Amino acid sequence: MVKNGLVSNVFSYNMVIDCFCKTSMMDKAANAFKQMHYKGITPNIVTFNTLISGHCKVGEVSKARELLLMLLEHGFKPDIFTFNSIIYGLCQSQQIDDALGCFNEIVEWGVSPNAVTYNILIRSLCVIGDVPRSMKLLRNMQMDGINPDVFSFNALIQSFCRMGKVENAEKLFVSMLSMGLIPDNYTYGPFIKLFCESGRSSEAKEILLSMEANGCVPDSFTCNIILDTLVKQVSIRYRQLVLAAVLVCVSIICCNIGKAYDEEVPQTGTGLAGYDPFTGAGVVGDEPQTGTGVVGDVPETGAGVVEDDPAGIVAKALLCFNEKHIYSSCEEAYRLTENGYINVPHEYVEQYCHGPCLSETHLVLNCIEEVMKHFIFYNKATIHDIRDTIKAGCSYGPERGLSSCDIFNGKWVPDDSDPIYQPGSCPFVDDAFNCFKNGRPDMGYLGYRWRPHGCRIPRFDGRKMLEMLRGKRLVFVGDSLNRNMWESLVCALRESLKNKSRIFEVSDRRELRTQGFYSFRFIDYNCSIDFFKSPFLVQEWKASDKTLSRKETLRLDMIQGTSTKYHEADIIIFNTGHWWTHQKTYRGKEYFQEGSHVYNRLQVTEAYTKALRTWAQWVDANIDSSRTRVFFRGYSASHFRKGQWNSGGHCESERQPMTNDTELAPYPWMMSILESVISEMKTPVFYLNITKMTDYRKDGHPSIYRQPEIRRTHGMIQDCSHWCLPGVPDFWNELLYATLLLSHHDLSINH
Repeated sequence: MVKNGLVSNVFSYNMVIDCFCKTSMMDKAANAFKQMHYKGITPNIVTFNTLISGHCKVGEVSKARELLLMLLEHGFKPDIFTFNSIIYGLCQSQQIDDALGCFNEIVEWGVSPNAVTYNILIRSLCVIGDVPRSMKLLRNMQMDGINPDVFSFNALIQSFCRMGKVENAEKLFVSMLSMGLIPDNYTYGPFIKLFCESGRSSEAKEILLSMEANGCVPDSFTCNIILDTLVKQVSIRYRQLVLAAVLVCVSIICCNIGKAYDEEVPQTGTGLAGYDPFTGAGVVGDEPQTGTGVVGDVPETGAGVVEDDPAGIVAKALLCFNEKHIYSSCEEAYRLTENGYINVPHEYVEQYCHGPCLSETHLVLNCIEEVMKHFIFYNKATIHDIRDTIKAGCSYGPERGLSSCDIFNGKWVPDDSDPIYQPGSCPFVDDAFNCFKNGRPDMGYLGYRWRPHGCRIPRFDGRKMLEMLRGKRLVFVGDSLNRNMWESLVCALRESLKNKSRIFEVSDRRELRTQGFYSFRFIDYNCSIDFFKSPFLVQEWKASDKTLSRKETLRLDMIQGTSTKYHEADIIIFNTGHWWTHQKTYRGKEYFQEGSHVYNRLQVTEAYTKALRTWAQWVDANIDSSRTRVFFRGYSASHFRKGQWNSGGHCESERQPMTNDTELAPYPWMMSILESVISEMKTPVFYLNITKMTDYRKDGHPSIYRQPEIRRTHGMIQDCSHWCLPGVPDFWNELLYATLLLSHHDLSINH
């Protein structure tokens, strides 16, 4: 890489050093650091923090301290990341008093500790049995205005349970709930272990049942606790809980050995591995359906259990697939398999849903359910998932696909899978969105994915998307945030092509500047993905004032002229919003026009309402909803701190998404107006309400990395509105993909 000139500046060296540190190859990381010196490349704070963290994680605290001195010699000031790494290293080396001393120095440096700082110390003190000091730190944490999280409480609950002080642990549990925190397996596990080991099996069973009731699915951590402490017991009073534990845990342990919740931060020694949450129950009409891997309620005595041997129970349930009196008329190719899959070609859906296959498959499921109510297929789908799959595939009503789930209400969870396309790999990303090319040193903003509450969405599949779009035209109409989404989709689809040259640039960036139009065609699929620049959706205009001078106005009663070029497209995704917050628009003085009348002053809310009604009327009059699907993408949140884009607003220091809903901005007034207008339209409009999901992501903007090869300074104009690509807009397109894939609208025929 060095010979090829790929490692030539501090940003590229930082990435190389980070890779070495993450794989504990500290000697190579140190050599890379030395090469920087030989090449005359000055390290930055990220360089030192990465090396300090790497040495601390492998127990080389003395080398970390040497680097801390070098950091100071270079004129840098340690930040909270620096201190957290040092404190972690000292704690791992059992130098707790030194770690506490370092903690006390943080304030002297003008740095504020965060939840990570406290959690490291709380957990380390608990490990050595110093629970009183851990409790004191928890109280200090709250006094400092830092909210404890699940990990703060889990360490203390585990310690009290280990000491047999269940009342103290229960008080902490109640405190967690009162703060709105959701207990996880590492909260419930210590209680179950304590009750099992002390012979209180009924209380252990109650905890297990309450976990399920509260939506916390036992994972391998909890199951191993139960099995380790109960299976060896021979007393008859334990058999009921042993059987319940085996039924709940047998499939989880087979599928999730070494795994914790895929959305949790790893605890010490948990072996967090992560998994693809979109495991399917099967396919009906080319539409994959979800299987969550959730086991359901722990069975009560006799709840579908006919014998004590779990293996025998499963074997008997599997016989249902081969019962000749059940599956008799359905063609074998379309039958439900033991793996949990149903593969029904699109052209066979009607026959499947109105023929013997549907009823016989339900009979198979009934048979399985009579033997084992909580049966889990090999692909982790449940009986309920299979029934939902069939219902979704055979229904054309409102329950089909994801329509019963609010896919826009959820949270961002850590995800270590690769982005849909690699940073810097797509030539169609605009420089303003190409944070990798522009030298952004951190890639942490790519380590999250959007997860709705209560359902799973499929990961983006470019080939599947292109098949749905075969012979179609998808058009984005709106401002530069829609262009952000458009470029994301073009790059995601391009990534799925084996031959990347099979994408044709119909028009180039010059035509976008002169005519507001840009288009790509995917030759092998005969489909195009177009963008029309229309920041207001209504027509920008010029009117004569009293001196006969021409001045810019906005025609609230006229749709933009380019609308005639896309009204027959198969899918149209509209947006408008950000330009309505600009100074000229927001003030509304002698700018808004209807007919020949220019308003002396008009409130922007009223102007926005008039514009949207003009758009709605045009859609109702010109869009044939039997052939064209209409979307409207909601407002994308901005994160300017201490000013706006032209008055010192910044976001360059943000490295993680927000997690607390109380930090979110109020719901934009524009979206309330939009929702009202859409509700009155005769044309169905699918509202891509991405406002909340973007509000969390203060870390995903280009900020100071909006241009390549310029000097970066804190006072420079920053971009805290648009998004780095790859990045957040990729998940807008994942939601679009899920909607097209699983909704009742069938793109292959004209209804």
